[in-house]
Amino acid sequence: MALIICTECSKQISDQAKSCPQCGAIKFKPKPTSEPAIRYAWIAIIFTFVLVIIFSNKENPSQTGSAAIQTPEQIAAKSKRDSQLKTGALGALTLKKHMKDPEAFNLTAANVKDNGATCYQYRAKNSFGAIFPGSAVLTSKGDLYLSEQGKKFIDAWNQECANKTGDDIKSLAHQIGVL
Repeated sequence: MALIICTECSKQISDQAKSCPQCGAIKFKPKPTSEPAIRYAWIAIIFTFVLVIIFSNKENPSQTGSAAIQTPEQIAAKSKRDSQLKTGALGALTLKKHMKDPEAFNLTAANVKDNGATCYQYRAKNSFGAIFPGSAVLTSKGDLYLSEQGKKFIDAWNQECANKTGDDIKSLAHQIGVL
């Protein structure tokens, strides 16, 4: 048993007493802090710190190196381009399904041009089981021409594909199951 000082009247009282015998002040023992409570407090502090960093960087994208806010025109252009890329990949899937032996189809190149046309090069089996190279073009208007179609294909290829820049979509075509 030890003597402590009353917080109200400053007299000495027993540490076992529930209240001060002189002034009647109730003595409260501080509850011991448990180790899990300390751990949760630190987790909360760290979590709050991370959130502050994340949200402060979103307000000023130049600090993180991320792209600036896009204009409606830029968003529309990106949406249009994404649609063109997906259409090109789906065109490759359509091309594969229309082959004599779709399982033997091998897409060797697929490029979506800046005008929206997609140019394909592939290898596939013919009716005799021989593997042959082929080309196809999905025009910006949505028409599909195969190299076996002669002049129509050549005209479409020259107009839509020859000497034009574009994006390789072979990996995108692979994701949707063409390869």
